[in-house]
Amino acid sequence: MKIKELTLPVFSLENGKKIQDETMVFTKERGVDNTHVFYLTKKYQQAGARAGTASTKTLSEVSGGGSKPFKQKGTGRARRGSNRTVLRPGGGVVFGPSPRSFAHKLNKKMVKNAILGALIENKEHIQVIKFENTQLKTKQVASFIGEHSAPLVIVKSFNSSLCKAARNIYGMKLCSVYSIPIEKLLASNKVLIEQDAWDVLKEVSTHE
Repeated sequence: MKIKELTLPVFSLENGKKIQDETMVFTKERGVDNTHVFYLTKKYQQAGARAGTASTKTLSEVSGGGSKPFKQKGTGRARRGSNRTVLRPGGGVVFGPSPRSFAHKLNKKMVKNAILGALIENKEHIQVIKFENTQLKTKQVASFIGEHSAPLVIVKSFNSSLCKAARNIYGMKLCSVYSIPIEKLLASNKVLIEQDAWDVLKEVSTHE
């Protein structure tokens, strides 16, 4: 099945009522089944988020070991030249992890296609929200969300009033429109997109 456009409902955050429908038009027709593209994008995002700080010391990096632990012969024990050997507790580690980056490259167009495809895939649970009040309260946002325990909210800026009002809600997942986690976008049973963020997505969808 090929889709040329995506239509989502727009709700008012103040009264919770539907205002209108917003349509995103694609430059090219897009298929709904993008399983492999979703997988590659998920792997790319998770790899980039890894800290890569796991670290161990090799034999040459472990402190101590300046003198022979005990004499070569006469003790009845196996000979030891250093207490830093990898065979003793506190010694070096063979082939242990060292700090590194797990990030890898992925075509930007593929990431964009994955995000747009995920919007199509999960469109039944996505709403665009519009508000006029620049001083939103957490109680307003919580009331609009209702019983959904862990909704995903996509904002244009983390300085927006929506972001500031929603970040205190337990289980709330906030993300920037410029770095949407594909896994959460597909799995969330409720996705709220700020009007400004939706405008950014519509602009992206019209460029190849």
